[in-house]
Amino acid sequence: MNRTQARVRVGGLSAPSKMPGPAWGLDARVACKVGALLARRPGSTCSKCYALRGAYGFPGTRAAQARRLAALPPPGDKWDAWIDAFVVSLDRVVWFRWFDSGDLFREDLFDAVLEVARRTPETRHWLPMREYGLLKRMLPGRVIPPNLVVRVSAPDIGSSRVPLPSSLLDTPGVTTSTVSVDDAPRTCPADDQDGECRECRACWLRDVPSVNYRGRWGA
Repeated sequence: MNRTQARVRVGGLSAPSKMPGPAWGLDARVACKVGALLARRPGSTCSKCYALRGAYGFPGTRAAQARRLAALPPPGDKWDAWIDAFVVSLDRVVWFRWFDSGDLFREDLFDAVLEVARRTPETRHWLPMREYGLLKRMLPGRVIPPNLVVRVSAPDIGSSRVPLPSSLLDTPGVTTSTVSVDDAPRTCPADDQDGECRECRACWLRDVPSVNYRGRWGA
């Protein structure tokens, strides 16, 4: 299986204009559990979700997200073939983002992401998420590969509070993100760079404990 065939097997990768590398995402309307609740709450970091408007609403984008969702193994099935294909898909990819839209809506998908990261040590993985309950259930006893950063988003604009126990937030590889926090130690520079990461890689770095986003209200 070559890289082209592998990417077809996982439903294809996306190419967000902001990012220094490819991404993989699902339809935020169907693959966000916590996000769907927050989107209906004024003042939440999902209340003006970028993944529900703009280019993410184009028919081609929705079709690609649907292909990725359909490519996931049914609950209870083995993930070996999907993981194998994703590993080949990331050949020569240095910077990769999981879920430029959507979120980790299945526990078995979290384990699959961890395994893909383990098997692609030359790729730096960034996994943003708001599925706090899933993390509470799954983080204990699991080791996050050193090339993966799980960046947990705060639910409220202007707040740095993340609804997870401090013991889980201290897990190696777990970091946070905020939106519109005035005194944040590290703020995404994209708003001053035509909406692009350019040379910044803060979201992928474990030694950046929190990244603050502004402007577009999200990563």
